[in-house]
Amino acid sequence: MKKSTAILYLSLILVLLSCSKDEAVFNQSPADRIKTSNAELHKKLTTAKYGYKLVYFTKEGTYGGFTFFLKFKENGTVDMTSDVNDAFDIQTSTYEVQNSSGTELVFSTRNHIHKLSDNNVPGLRGSGYEGNSIFSLVRIEESAIVLKDLRNGQEIKLLPVSDPKEWESVQLSYAIRQGLIADATSPVFQNILIETEENASFYTLNYDNIRLYSNISGFDTPIEFGLVSNAIGFSTKPVLRINNISYEDFTYNPSTKQFVSRSQNTKATIGFFGTPVKINEDALGIGKPPLETCRYTTEWGHNPLTSLGFYALMKKVDSNLKEEGYDMTFNSFQLNSKPNKDGFVLLHLRVDTFWLSYYFSSSIKDKKLYLEYVGPANYDGRTLQNEMQPILEMFGSEEGLYYTNEGTFQTDIANYRNLAGTLTSASSPNLRVYVLWYQ
Repeated sequence: MKKSTAILYLSLILVLLSCSKDEAVFNQSPADRIKTSNAELHKKLTTAKYGYKLVYFTKEGTYGGFTFFLKFKENGTVDMTSDVNDAFDIQTSTYEVQNSSGTELVFSTRNHIHKLSDNNVPGLRGSGYEGNSIFSLVRIEESAIVLKDLRNGQEIKLLPVSDPKEWESVQLSYAIRQGLIADATSPVFQNILIETEENASFYTLNYDNIRLYSNISGFDTPIEFGLVSNAIGFSTKPVLRINNISYEDFTYNPSTKQFVSRSQNTKATIGFFGTPVKINEDALGIGKPPLETCRYTTEWGHNPLTSLGFYALMKKVDSNLKEEGYDMTFNSFQLNSKPNKDGFVLLHLRVDTFWLSYYFSSSIKDKKLYLEYVGPANYDGRTLQNEMQPILEMFGSEEGLYYTNEGTFQTDIANYRNLAGTLTSASSPNLRVYVLWYQ
């Protein structure tokens, strides 16, 4: 009986303590609880000495992430910078801590974070990055503020900055992100190389430098990931998993222009390589219907499959013409890939209104098109042969030309039903041109 009585008294004490605790939580009115929550968030925001860092993925599975630095002030203003684009200036705007369905942080006047809710982003017109400038409070932790994007439901974290120099890292992360974009000297084949102790495997990486999002070809189940750059490379979200091995953090090597991640005695390398992962058999049809005559002209607009290297090649030809006193520009070519009665194919280059013609012998070997230069086919071609040398060398690539069918012809200003394709120099794989086939 004594034991039972003791247990009863102990139970009553615990119940009373629990009730006291609940009363401490709920003795405030709803209005007072809102004021308390708002005050706690405001205090937490404004007491971080060097402000906060925010990595913001607006919509996982669609876009990569961007980095922001924010310094909240008692007077309701916030200083901010980001790596969204190359405008790194620290801007001051206003913010509010308010309550709607709960405590919310609202960026009430325009600043860097509003770039992610702008639906007029080139390449993303009508949607933008689908970001937001209103966030609800999830919880306040000792070392972070956890918020929720009310538009997409993504949770984000404001992490205190320990060193004011961290604010300058947005310039580095933006610059490193450009390493994922080809320049005029980069090969056009962007791949990921997985190296183990036993072998090496290449896969095609398809990177969208506007959405900061990638997918990898060559797997039964699609492998996709967004990325957020930092001062030394980038991190992936979700974690990139290939052959049951995870790769999350990639470090940039500026000398090789490659990003490297190491995991479980393996290495993943993302970069631009001189050969495609696989050479298809599309070139086998060149010279036969419907691949008999292809053309490129600046008048048809731009397609991203034409490389920066090819545009640089065109400028080199124009420079050659100018140096020789010709006030003309190279703007088109036409390749008649079906051999004529003498067994030659003809390449016609247009300079202003003049067509310069050149003979090549043609063959298909190792799934590539080989064109061997023979000589000029008309007077104008003979006259300007030296000036045209850069493009003649591209087509006469000693290692041949890779060819790939690319569906119907589409550019930023044209959309035709004709078959389109790309020709890439195997000797100089930074040179690729998008062409239309006449039918």
